[in-house]
Amino acid sequence: MLSNPNCPKGCAHCRSLANIVSDDETTFVCCGRPDNPARPQDTFRNCFRSVDTDSQFDLDERDMKHQLAVMADGLAAETMLIND
Repeated sequence: MLSNPNCPKGCAHCRSLANIVSDDETTFVCCGRPDNPARPQDTFRNCFRSVDTDSQFDLDERDMKHQLAVMADGLAAETMLIND
């Protein structure tokens, strides 16, 4: 895995803030800042590509925090289920 300052999708209209890209660059998760989001408050762009999925969506700061909280809670719940 590597982190790259450039958009893993190669989009010129989004600046990557953080990402994880597979060594062969076929899969990645990226958080960036779009130049011209459809809604001005949606200042974060999340992109995800796996073998079967290629998604991109824009979020405002509140939605980004909620997404992060839900993911963290999901990981914590899974850990508790495994150790139960």
